[in-house]
Amino acid sequence: MKLLFCSLSDRPVLSTPMFQHLELYCTKHNYKCVLENKSLCNERSPAWSKIILLQREMKNNADYDYIIWIDDDILITNKEKKFDEFIDKYSCGHDICVSEDALKSYPMNTGIIVCKNNKQTLKYLQYIWKLCEKYPQSKNGGLWEQDIMTRDYLDNNNNSFIYMVKIIPYKTIQTFYRKQNPDWTLGDFSAHITGMNMDDRIRMRDIVLQQL
Repeated sequence: MKLLFCSLSDRPVLSTPMFQHLELYCTKHNYKCVLENKSLCNERSPAWSKIILLQREMKNNADYDYIIWIDDDILITNKEKKFDEFIDKYSCGHDICVSEDALKSYPMNTGIIVCKNNKQTLKYLQYIWKLCEKYPQSKNGGLWEQDIMTRDYLDNNNNSFIYMVKIIPYKTIQTFYRKQNPDWTLGDFSAHITGMNMDDRIRMRDIVLQQL
């Protein structure tokens, strides 16, 4: 199985060690790694660039089986776990996999998006981008593309994409590590250090790094 990981960050003060660990992980398991250092769209929040980047890498790497986005505030903390095994165990034939969110208010967290590299997935990503035009507040506010993917997931009316997305259990591919959800423990695949100001993110990131 050929896998490509991609990410983007315009805040190196946070993401530099994240990217270093992601590159080490990809090298260890012979995965391709593509990293960007600036937003790919000026009209929307940088968070939306993940949708553009996923599409670009799918088109540029047709021979890869899966393209995987990982947020710049996620630190890979268990490099022994092969991502192929997560896909084999949890995808169950779905084209998109995301993690269950720790909070009951959201069914999913899009910090990591696992995309099967096919035409159907590409159409889904294009559809999510266009769907945001109906909810322009999500272009630069709220939880951006996560809000739109969640709206789509919960809408059962005439939606041809609802069976594409598989939500896999929390603490499988990502675990929150933040003041309100300090759930990460050593051995988890990754620590998602999100939902805080930058000083708190850096402080909690460094706590995790000290344990690795």
